[in-house]
Amino acid sequence: MQLVRANHAARQGDREASRRFLLDWAATEPRTRQTLNEPQFHLAQLGFLDGTVGIQTEAASLAEPGFDRAHALLTLTGLHRRAGHFAEARQALCGCGRPCPPTPTERRRDSDATSSVRTSGSSRWPRTRSRPATHG
Repeated sequence: MQLVRANHAARQGDREASRRFLLDWAATEPRTRQTLNEPQFHLAQLGFLDGTVGIQTEAASLAEPGFDRAHALLTLTGLHRRAGHFAEARQALCGCGRPCPPTPTERRRDSDATSSVRTSGSSRWPRTRSRPATHG
């Protein structure tokens, strides 16, 4: 019944009432990924991204390792990005279990460290021995 009320409130434009009905319904249900998916989806549609991120974080923690967990973490990453939480989005993406590629800032920092080790000179690259010219 709470979901019906939540949908009705959303159609009437009362986002806050819809959110309350969704959260009241979720509080009475067992904490499964399917149960968490319902309010997560609707809260995202209503624009309550911070609440959606919290629900999706819990759903990702309940996901089985492998594809299900990766999918949940990618969904979490997308929600963080939509909410403007870019550092948290990257952290969620790294939770998939593989090393993340370096960010542009990390690449610049690594590049600066490498350039200080290079030989001095005007060239960006280390000098190499040139071959003698051959004529003939």
